[in-house]
Amino acid sequence: MKRVILFAGFLAISFLGMAQSNLQFSQVIRIKNTGASATNTSTYSVGSITVPTGSVYKIESASVVLTIGSGATATIGSGSLQLLVDGQEVYFTDPTGSNYTFAESKFLLPMWLGPGTYSIVLGFSAATGTGLNYTTVLSGLQFNVVQ
Repeated sequence: MKRVILFAGFLAISFLGMAQSNLQFSQVIRIKNTGASATNTSTYSVGSITVPTGSVYKIESASVVLTIGSGATATIGSGSLQLLVDGQEVYFTDPTGSNYTFAESKFLLPMWLGPGTYSIVLGFSAATGTGLNYTTVLSGLQFNVVQ
């Protein structure tokens, strides 16, 4: 009898002391940003992600496409390319030659984001001129936090 009471007390304390919430799948998310360089710079703020209160995002994949527009003065050298979310690298590549013939791409994912707004920045180490077109895509899952 003493063991039953002790076990029941332990069980009650365990359930009352739970501080974790559960995640409930909500939807698939896809955040796409497109634009063109207007100035000769090596970083572009391409957008932001806003995670609503009561939700979390799990970013699963990232991609970047670069093209040079007609009549543009842009050139793409053989330097690295990176995509950052709130200052944290999620995509990095270091090409073997010009025009981004990729030797190695690294995806530093998954990435969990809590409620709030996060900046998306695209960085080049060897792109110059104007007229460089970019498309970035982040894909993932949205979960609702339930008690």
